Amino acid sequence: MILWSFFVWLIIGSNDAEEDSERNFQRKADRVQRAIDVLRNEYGNTIDLEAIAKSQIKINTQALQLLRGRMRKAAMTRGHFYVAVTGHSVCAGHGNYFSESYGAVLNHLIQDGFMAAGISSRAMNFGMGGSSSIPLAWCLAQVTGNVPDIVTWDFEMVEGKQWRLSEVFARSVWSLGAIPFFFTDSFNSPRQSMLEAYGTQGMPYAMTLPVEQMCMRLFSKNKIGSRRASQQLQHYVKSNFSSSPLLKDIIFAPKNEQEKRRKFNTPNGSPGRVKWHPGWRAHRFTAAVFATWLLSLLRDTLLEQSMVSIDFDNNIPSPDRPNCGDASLMCESPLAGTCATTYEPKSRGELLPLLQSAWPRVLAHGDPALKAEKLGLGYLDRKWTLQGQSTSQPLVVTLPTTTTNTARTQPSSLVLCEATTGWRRPPKLAALDIGCTVTLNGNRLSLTKIRAVPNCFQAKGRFKSPPGQNYVPSVLGSTTANLVINVTAPPSSFVYLSHIIWSSLPPSSPISLGTEQR
Repeated sequence: MILWSFFVWLIIGSNDAEEDSERNFQRKADRVQRAIDVLRNEYGNTIDLEAIAKSQIKINTQALQLLRGRMRKAAMTRGHFYVAVTGHSVCAGHGNYFSESYGAVLNHLIQDGFMAAGISSRAMNFGMGGSSSIPLAWCLAQVTGNVPDIVTWDFEMVEGKQWRLSEVFARSVWSLGAIPFFFTDSFNSPRQSMLEAYGTQGMPYAMTLPVEQMCMRLFSKNKIGSRRASQQLQHYVKSNFSSSPLLKDIIFAPKNEQEKRRKFNTPNGSPGRVKWHPGWRAHRFTAAVFATWLLSLLRDTLLEQSMVSIDFDNNIPSPDRPNCGDASLMCESPLAGTCATTYEPKSRGELLPLLQSAWPRVLAHGDPALKAEKLGLGYLDRKWTLQGQSTSQPLVVTLPTTTTNTARTQPSSLVLCEATTGWRRPPKLAALDIGCTVTLNGNRLSLTKIRAVPNCFQAKGRFKSPPGQNYVPSVLGSTTANLVINVTAPPSSFVYLSHIIWSSLPPSSPISLGTEQR
């Protein structure tokens, strides 16, 4: 009798626990909905942010299931949710205060909703003005730090139709175990076709329009997405076109300082206040749409009946080997390796500690960081670079490698990149492949410009380590390779070095750099 009573109590207690859990998730979902309502109220009843998000953000089934699984697990374990925001000057907030860039605003807008579900959240803005997604893609692990759930891509303005760069980026994001989220200006493009092809392999992805394209297409006669969202926006345009600051910021280019001040909300003379950069209202609108999408997904996940007993599967499969038949970039990419850079911001991977002898560290030509700092704009992106001249001493870099075979310490892939300089290259800036000589452990290397990434060069050579050379193992049991760069450019010229990306040679592999099959 006692055993039977205990058994009945166990069943009833278990059911009560499940009911309590379901009620708890319902309460959390209600609190998340209140956070969504706060965003909705900011734009009034004429714009339904949730409808816009559903119509403008496209996500494949694999990404949707993955996000829901991670949100479920985070809600049940008081876990974390992390969005890494990357892109060019629009993403970095140039022209505006950094705190009003869509990445920084997104971080603020999602926190209350995720906190209501017991999840700590953050969105970190790693935008870099005047840059593309390469070499960032090769350095994502170092830049983003802890594994993100989503990594955004906003390089449409600088990369245009070069969708192969996007492929390298997407594969790097998947290697981190994250979901790539593309801000792309077309839902019918080679870039989307590329993502859809990877989707057939089970790879997750999401995409939407860039800041300026989203606003221009939403507030136009083109009816994109759901009929409900389009009708609401058409009504908004008709009733608010003459008075809406958001519409003016997107459709009209400011013609004087007064109009620039209204659009960007920054002091006169602030760098980046150009017509192709969106103002703070457009940034906030984009962040509100993104945040509403994430919070709506979190709310719906909390309301799922299977929430309590869900089997979490957060793994991302490895994609097939890249097809290198029509472009060399995928074959030349160090798809797995280590990156060290002078650029900021980043979480780790600083180049300076690897230097045995150094060149001066300067900001790359055209970088607005110092002027922005004087005006208090708060920009985080700084294209710090090492600058060498013929009068400089050789730059000596010690590269850690993972092999324990002291006779074979050369990296199997080595890429050097110079800092980008915006739309205009200084006439006295010599390219690394013609302004330097490079040796690795005393062996001469040649530098070959990587097609489609003109500021990066792949080192190539075939050699063996000098006999009897001694290397000092690190605490991890790895050895080192010494990279030496001498400037041979004319005295009036200089070179930049901002990134070194390398991957190590396993002990069983032949000593061959830049010639291995990928």
